Amino acid sequence: MLFSACCSACLRTCAFGAWKAPISLRSSVAVISLPSNVATTWPLGSLSPQAASSRQTETAKDRPRNERILYCPLLVYRASTGSRDQAGAPAPSLPNHRSVSLRYNIACEQCVSKGRRTPPAERPSRPPGSHGLFANSVPKARRNVREQQALSSTSEGRDPRPSSRPLRLCLAGSGGGHVRQILDLEPAWSAYDYFFVTEDTALGHSLSAQHRTHFVPHYAAGQARMHGVFTMLRGAVQNFFRSAAIMLKERPDVVVSTGAGAVFFAVLWGRLLGAHVVVVESFARFDGPSLFGRLAAPLAHDVVVQSKALASYYPKAKVFDPLRLLDGPRPDKQQLLFATVGATLPFDRLVSSVAELKAAGEIPHDLVVQTGVGGLKPDGLGAVETMPFQDIQDLLVKADVVVCHGGTGSLITALRQGCHVIAMPRLSSLGEHYDDHQSEITEAFAARGLVQLARNADELRTALAATQTREPRRATTEPAELIAFLKSVFETRAAKTGRG
Repeated sequence: MLFSACCSACLRTCAFGAWKAPISLRSSVAVISLPSNVATTWPLGSLSPQAASSRQTETAKDRPRNERILYCPLLVYRASTGSRDQAGAPAPSLPNHRSVSLRYNIACEQCVSKGRRTPPAERPSRPPGSHGLFANSVPKARRNVREQQALSSTSEGRDPRPSSRPLRLCLAGSGGGHVRQILDLEPAWSAYDYFFVTEDTALGHSLSAQHRTHFVPHYAAGQARMHGVFTMLRGAVQNFFRSAAIMLKERPDVVVSTGAGAVFFAVLWGRLLGAHVVVVESFARFDGPSLFGRLAAPLAHDVVVQSKALASYYPKAKVFDPLRLLDGPRPDKQQLLFATVGATLPFDRLVSSVAELKAAGEIPHDLVVQTGVGGLKPDGLGAVETMPFQDIQDLLVKADVVVCHGGTGSLITALRQGCHVIAMPRLSSLGEHYDDHQSEITEAFAARGLVQLARNADELRTALAATQTREPRRATTEPAELIAFLKSVFETRAAKTGRG
């Protein structure tokens, strides 16, 4: 039943595990849920357990409406821990009421007068300045100090109840280049308690071997066009609840996300739970915003874009362009061609083009092909579906030529190692991706002389021939400014929450 309890002089009779008394209500009222069949028992010290057992009990349903049962925490504590009463008989069990009484710190006048309040070790801590039913049991001078501390903390913008745990970061990025960019920002987040939210890909598993990582189901709005509305909705529902479970468990103080759709719900739940949200628009977006960016930006406290052209879409965004050209000779290379389709989706057009040229004898290099899960595996190529991230890094150090899709992660890691890069962007018109952002980024890279474009086997043949005379250019992302900005965000948040 629901009952109300307040600090009042009208509390009269202390019973073992229960009170029975009319209650006069005041301004401080706690409403607590108790079972409706709770019965009163003998008054403390007036009846033995044996005498009380023969006494007819009175159920809550039979009591007058103006009478209530109020539990004494000391007696409930003794009963729930199996201690014995004054007569030496075992105290009856009152499960689940210890937590109720301790939570509200209820104590009867007789127990207070005899110093029998709830043991301090069992009493829950209170935030400074709080007023429970027995707040007046705290000396007035101490209450005034606590209230002044709480007011001071609030006026300074700090949490009046700092936690002992360090600042916790959620690093959310879907498979491929999105999560790889978070890895490039490691100097900003490595000093804190952090965890990753990403997709269940080969890169994700490589990540989980070194960092605390949670996987969410793949979900993107473009799935409705490629695989049907119901497939998209099923992924969205699964992602929604999985993201909720992760964020409710971890309770991050800051969420940093580089997109895309698979981590949108992680951003949403983080904001709902009070985290500071930083949205970093994808490096793959040079001319126009992504759908993730348009949806997540209103949830964000800070928005970062990596192209000046995007500043008009996000008026309050901070602009950090991380692309940098590298000087100096490239590492020594082997006669090796590495073809990769990225971490997320298969790409049969790229694999078949490479296989066609290899079969015609137009690729003199040794060949390693990564096809993606369920992708085309031509005979004689020795193709693999997935590869650990470190193995890919080792191959890029050796490879002379890299043929890859238009994902930013694949492009940047190959350019960083001084490879000849031939990019074949996925096309939404052929059902290879949800949109044409890969065409946008590969064209931007080609305009800077960083990559060559190939859309079919004939163009791939031409690009391969050009590598014999073309000098490769090296490039990387240098996010020093973005790292400095994120450090300042984390430090400010740590100071505000009292967490280092």
